[in-house]
Amino acid sequence: MNLNQLLEWLGLPEREAKVYLALLELGDTTVMPLSKKAGIERTYCYDILAGLAHKDLVTSYERNGRQRFMAQSPDTLESQLSGKLEKLRQALPELKAKHNSDTKKPTIRFYEGKSAVDQLYRELAATKEVATIAGTSELEKNLGSTLEEIAKKLVQKKVRIRELLTPELGLPKFAKRYRKPLQEIRFLPPKTQLTTDTIIYENRVIFISYLPNIHAVVIEGSGIVSTQKTLFEQLWKNSK
Repeated sequence: MNLNQLLEWLGLPEREAKVYLALLELGDTTVMPLSKKAGIERTYCYDILAGLAHKDLVTSYERNGRQRFMAQSPDTLESQLSGKLEKLRQALPELKAKHNSDTKKPTIRFYEGKSAVDQLYRELAATKEVATIAGTSELEKNLGSTLEEIAKKLVQKKVRIRELLTPELGLPKFAKRYRKPLQEIRFLPPKTQLTTDTIIYENRVIFISYLPNIHAVVIEGSGIVSTQKTLFEQLWKNSK
């Protein structure tokens, strides 16, 4: 991605991006050299400059009867983006409430690939309580170092976790390495083997499969979620 593409990605129209970059290089200048540098006709430059000035990216002044222009520091772009991001953060609770308002209409999403599944695990740090059913060997084999990163985040956010794990070889080492202060572990019956993990939290259940390739299905706002919660509680009571 070059600088023109970056500025367009940040929200500047193509011509505004060209003029702003040309101004950054020229410094204090008039419209004529600016239009040549930007490759845009002089008559169009005034409207483009007015748009950039409205975004606080350009300043102008008059000298010897001629109007001159200067680009504001690129730090202005960062400041504006930070302000927009903060407004988005403040609005997120309301946006999420609208997103979840229709509980009668469940949502089902499909994810494929390790990076997508890694991100699903990282999102657990944003909740308060998680229930999981998992096979330890599959977790280590498919998540690897991501597990340690996730464990640290869950500790920082004080997330309570209840885990039902398969009693596989090497489990004590696994538990010691990844165990968290608010984590409870119970074991499924001997010889239980799982190639699919189940994660339950809030009004959502995630099924993660490692065969034939790593993928996940996320179900939200469905009776399937309440059924999975009931099944988990029964397994939890009958596990050691």
